[in-house]
Amino acid sequence: RLDQRALPLLRAGLGPGALEDGASFELSRTIEIVGRARDRNSVAPLVAMLAEVPDAGGFDTGLKYDDVISHIAIALRRIGDPAAAPALLRFAESTSSHMRDARNESVLALAMLDPTAGTRVALDAQLEHAREINDREENARALLAYGMLGRARPADEHAGLVTALEQTEVYAMLYVEVELARAVALRMLASSASTSALAPSM
Repeated sequence: RLDQRALPLLRAGLGPGALEDGASFELSRTIEIVGRARDRNSVAPLVAMLAEVPDAGGFDTGLKYDDVISHIAIALRRIGDPAAAPALLRFAESTSSHMRDARNESVLALAMLDPTAGTRVALDAQLEHAREINDREENARALLAYGMLGRARPADEHAGLVTALEQTEVYAMLYVEVELARAVALRMLASSASTSALAPSM
């Protein structure tokens, strides 16, 4: 069990400049601990760290930042402060092949913290990911995030989002968890589309 008196010391190692030389094991561990502790006072320094890192780049950029961005996204999701959602958006929208973990965890955190902060660009990025990447866990997360973000879009967009998902050839569709995630996403979108269609007559 974490001694709460340690949190200020841990937070002191976060914030602007913490990633200047990349992410050490100690920094990644600190991010994980404040996330598991659901320390809301760590949200601001974690968001400040995201502001200093790229959301795309080549192999070296991915090697330096992909893991730590994903760790920050996981920590912010666990803390549960919706105010962190906007900082995750550009990573959720990224289509960089070298920032896959960052994208996967950021879009899931975004969908859980504040799905209304999602954009059509972020939605399209999830479908592209599901088409291009043969990974059952990543595909399942992308499809669930698509459903969660899509459900929060304006009602007149829901039918189009359902069609786009139905027409997407998901790479890892043979896995049962991916098939289930797609079904859940369609259910979320179709239910909201049906509800919005009935709303005027209610």
